[in-house]
Amino acid sequence: MDDVMPGSDDLETAKNLHRELIDILSSGKMSLHKWCSNTAELAVNGESYPFSNPEETKTLGVVWKSKTDCFCFKVASEEFGVTKRLVLSTIARVFDPLGILGPMVTKAKIFLEKLWLLNLKWDDLLPAKEADEWQQFSSALQNVNDIEVDRCILLPKPDLIEIYGFVDAIEAAYGTAVYCKSRSRSGEVSIRLIASKSRVSPIKRLPISKLELCSAVLLAKLVTRVNSALKLDISNTFLWSDSMIVLCWLQKEQCYLKTFVVNRVSGIQKLTNVDQWRHVSSHDNPADLISRGVDPDRLSESSLWWSGPEFLTHDSYPERDIPSTVIRNDFSNELTNSNYSDSKCFSVSSDGVNNFANGLIDIKLVTELTSEAFVATLKRFFSRRGKCSKLFSDNTTNFVGSNQELGKLHGMVKNPDGVLSDYLSNEDIDWKFLPPRAPNFGGLWEAGVKSFKHHLKRVVGNSKLTFEEFLTVTTQIEGILNCSFDY
Repeated sequence: MDDVMPGSDDLETAKNLHRELIDILSSGKMSLHKWCSNTAELAVNGESYPFSNPEETKTLGVVWKSKTDCFCFKVASEEFGVTKRLVLSTIARVFDPLGILGPMVTKAKIFLEKLWLLNLKWDDLLPAKEADEWQQFSSALQNVNDIEVDRCILLPKPDLIEIYGFVDAIEAAYGTAVYCKSRSRSGEVSIRLIASKSRVSPIKRLPISKLELCSAVLLAKLVTRVNSALKLDISNTFLWSDSMIVLCWLQKEQCYLKTFVVNRVSGIQKLTNVDQWRHVSSHDNPADLISRGVDPDRLSESSLWWSGPEFLTHDSYPERDIPSTVIRNDFSNELTNSNYSDSKCFSVSSDGVNNFANGLIDIKLVTELTSEAFVATLKRFFSRRGKCSKLFSDNTTNFVGSNQELGKLHGMVKNPDGVLSDYLSNEDIDWKFLPPRAPNFGGLWEAGVKSFKHHLKRVVGNSKLTFEEFLTVTTQIEGILNCSFDY
């Protein structure tokens, strides 16, 4: 058997629950071992139930004060002979299944991880610096005994119930906090902390953005469990994060995300709706306390932790800012790309042509690596830059194929393009290829290719662009390279 802690809004329903509980136990030849109530009419009913302290009782491991109807904590600590075993023992004594003391427990977890990294044995005394840090924490731990949390989280007969979740992460840890807002018909508003969860970051550190995503997964699971356990008519659920990267990941198509991100984003989307996620500033984020950790003596005084940010008491919440200006000609930053659901996909190759006379670079895009596509590229180049008597290029398969096609070009050109056919027949083009696997022979244009790749990788990165967007980028890079011949 285990403890049962039901409740009701009126005395008559509570009496019925009491009678039903006794009848259920009697049908199994069992008797009620403990009974305690915050109402005198239920506390005095003829039965005799032993309590060591009638004002305090433990239910499900949590200390409950029946007279004030609140939960409290009883934590004892030892201050001498500080070892890793003692630290872990003290942390384990803080039984907090709901995470009410989450910020304090997080700080203790971070400290314990630090001890593991020092490779200390269980009974080795802590170094002086760590021992002093633990002594300060242990001394402040006694303030936890003065913290009392109301058991009831709702106003009487509320007409609005909303759930709020917050996430945050730093390099050392990440955590979540869940709040419940209730509003009475008279307009009175109450906001109470329901639960929290925290995790210490793995020893192999992850980027902050990925830790923020992990905290979002933790919140999605916690909110789902809270909504299921409360069994209330919840009007809305809002989830808040101060990471714009995570919010963008949640709204992005999964095909554009990497495996680590996709696995967690899909888990979040299964448990929550994307429309529930919103942005909150860091100073209004109570989860910032649980990720960073708070000393026990400061935790009891933090209104942000116990009641959430002040804007929750209003009917309007912070909105996401929309940039009012557009930055142009900034080639060092990332490009904003649009998603097209039905756009045709094809590989694009960039052919670079280098002019020996003045060192200029001409970049053309082709949609396929075939001889036909490259011949068409040469036509456009000759039309804009003029004819040349010699062409130098790598010994690449598609280039060699293009050289063979040039000899047949006259037969391919019909009467409508007779001027061009006559011109090509009069101007004999000498195409020279480098030896196979000898790029050093083309050092002049290979330097230009290197410069082009340098800019392209930093501008595009992992973005997927349409043909028009990629054409714009390559043209801009061409302009940059031609502004300076030193590449």
